[in-house]
Amino acid sequence: MSICFATTMAGYSAIPIAPANKMPGYYSGGEWWPMKDWSRYCAALPPAFNVTLWSKWPEPNVGVACGRGLVAFDIDQDFLIEPIKIVLPPCIVSKSGRKGETLFFRGDTSAIRSRGFKRQRPGSADPRDREGMMDLIADGKQTVVPPSIHPDTAAPYVWTTERTLLDTPPADLTEITVEHVEAVIEVLRAHGYEAPETILPVEARGIEVADAATSTAEWFRKLNEDALADLHAWVPRLNLTRLQRSGDG
Repeated sequence: MSICFATTMAGYSAIPIAPANKMPGYYSGGEWWPMKDWSRYCAALPPAFNVTLWSKWPEPNVGVACGRGLVAFDIDQDFLIEPIKIVLPPCIVSKSGRKGETLFFRGDTSAIRSRGFKRQRPGSADPRDREGMMDLIADGKQTVVPPSIHPDTAAPYVWTTERTLLDTPPADLTEITVEHVEAVIEVLRAHGYEAPETILPVEARGIEVADAATSTAEWFRKLNEDALADLHAWVPRLNLTRLQRSGDG
């Protein structure tokens, strides 16, 4: 069995990723295709039959589906690594790819939810020019693990701690709480993160019914602008054929 898929034996949901890619996939007819239903493994371990089959596919990358108590802080910027670690308990398992670091913890994934954090790119006057700061990876998301090959560097991901997910059962990971997540968000705010504006329903904003149509149009316009400003947070989950990352986008 591939050493990567052996993480399933340790209690994690290891899933196949197309070679030198970040998107879950499956191999059929001599080609790799998007795996559209991979998120079911956030709620349950893959069956042994699937794991055995995946291990025979040519040169797969491997991801770990989060959820069932598994949480990861995927830090995109190197300068944020130490400030974030300061407000978190000691992390015993982490990994890195092209930049940044991903820290693995256990926590209540019914309360700690996946979300992305961005800020306006320093030096840019365009509010739409934003860069990723960190992704909180929990239920519904996955992260690629070593020794998978990073699509941008063609080099393998590496563990940055002595322990790895291969020798660390989920129960042994350091536990975090919602309060730890809030502390991390405060660190991000100190470095430029601004939470998206919450748009209240028409009635809650005291808008007359006659203006409801206009207000609805404004709501959808804002929704569209927010979606375009944070493409990486939702476009990959569409599992579009041949979808690939290009640099940081």
